[in-house]
Amino acid sequence: MNKNNVIEFAIKTLNSKLQQLKNTIQKEEGRRKEAPNAMQSWSDNTRFEKEVLINRLEEEQIEIEKHIRFLQSLDLTEKTKIEQGALVEVVNIATKKTSFYFISLFAGLELKIEDTKVMLLSENSPITKPLLNKKQGDKVKFEINSSLQELAILLVQ
Repeated sequence: MNKNNVIEFAIKTLNSKLQQLKNTIQKEEGRRKEAPNAMQSWSDNTRFEKEVLINRLEEEQIEIEKHIRFLQSLDLTEKTKIEQGALVEVVNIATKKTSFYFISLFAGLELKIEDTKVMLLSENSPITKPLLNKKQGDKVKFEINSSLQELAILLVQ
């Protein structure tokens, strides 16, 4: 797994989500304009509800744009410790399952690159916190969802 490929794929995925979001905002703005206004006797809260929805979608748009800018501005040099901008491969010592994490600005995006899943995690993620500043070869133990996890760090890029 190559960090540059992960960043490029994440930007491509986020740009696609951003375009879909912009299309949705445009459609909802049209529906808001068509909704009855307060002066019409059959009016309801539709216009207000559309406004609230559009505001939430626009906030999400701003967050995605911020995430894209963050990824575009990343220093692509290899990382020696786990920090923002690092691609990390870990293995769960109990299950022997390997996972890839990319420490990013926001969490919650899962990428599938060449049959490999890469989770984008923020620095505040419960998984990331115990990993921060650790290096390749280190092991960490932490509790998540009332379950003790022990991970070995296989790779940091």
